[in-house]
Amino acid sequence: SLARALVSDPQILLMDEPFGALDAQTRLRVQSDFLRALENSGRSVVMITHDLLEAVALADSVLLLAGAPARLRWRLDLKLPALQRDDAWVHRQTALLLAQGPVRAAFELPPLPQAGIATDPADDDLSGGHALTAIERVASHSCEVAL
Repeated sequence: SLARALVSDPQILLMDEPFGALDAQTRLRVQSDFLRALENSGRSVVMITHDLLEAVALADSVLLLAGAPARLRWRLDLKLPALQRDDAWVHRQTALLLAQGPVRAAFELPPLPQAGIATDPADDDLSGGHALTAIERVASHSCEVAL
């Protein structure tokens, strides 16, 4: 159905859990193919997903909705193009996103304990291969860390 949607060359694609029925390996391959197909197309995509890793891997902007009625709880604008993101970057950004109080509340997760949270500004200078050993505090308006 994704191929059928792309063949009609729409300016905007509205997708609801488009990769949800795929096994993990096929999902990653199809997501990669999808990103390459969109790369220079000029299309916009609005995708609904409950998979935070998928959102961080594929999106330019992630809008987190929660509650009834749904309200915007968090916005994350990702500067690194999706095709340049590796697994380590995606997992790091997702961990930082899940460290945010409003995001945790939206997913009904308990607050993080204060012990073990890095507050040293020197911890913000991270490299792509850095293992996440603690959740760092980040600015309240964004959680992207350049790696």
